[in-house]
Amino acid sequence: MIKKNLINGMGQIVINNDVLDALRKAVGGRYITQVGILGQKAAGRQATGALSKSKGEYTGGHRKAKKDSDLTNADIGAKHEFGVQNEKERLQMRSFLRMPLLRSSKELFERKQKLVLRIKGAIENGTSIDDAWLKAFQDLGIIAQQIVQGSFEQGGPGWPALSKTTIERKKSDKILIDTAQLRRSISSRVVKA
Repeated sequence: MIKKNLINGMGQIVINNDVLDALRKAVGGRYITQVGILGQKAAGRQATGALSKSKGEYTGGHRKAKKDSDLTNADIGAKHEFGVQNEKERLQMRSFLRMPLLRSSKELFERKQKLVLRIKGAIENGTSIDDAWLKAFQDLGIIAQQIVQGSFEQGGPGWPALSKTTIERKKSDKILIDTAQLRRSISSRVVKA
């Protein structure tokens, strides 16, 4: 069973994991796969969200987007993911994380079910259960990254077209690709819950 919820304006995929949870309780180990613009420690704080922001110099996914800009990849990503409408700036929402993953929730669920079978196989073969869990969640992260990368390649789908002014300035009609740095900043990681 797959449910799609909106929580605090953020899309969230909720998947019924009863079989997976029973297996997890039996063998231990609990992981979470994070996908997005994931940063390292920055200005004394750990960046924990896929689109989290903080001040200071950034490393990893949070490094500065352009040398002459104070914006980080996470800043730019958040602007595109949610859109901006204020007196200084107007930017249409072009979700490159939430919408592609929500649209692919059935595929992700099917892949997760196959990973459960791999973990069962690891138990039968005497492989380290913790290693099997970690590898399964890493594989989910790679699959999710591929889905997000596909949204850049397809120009959405569903992203509003660029204005003529933007196309002239960029000298390209490719959406969300100026330097490709935002696209390259998408990563995944697995953390213990």
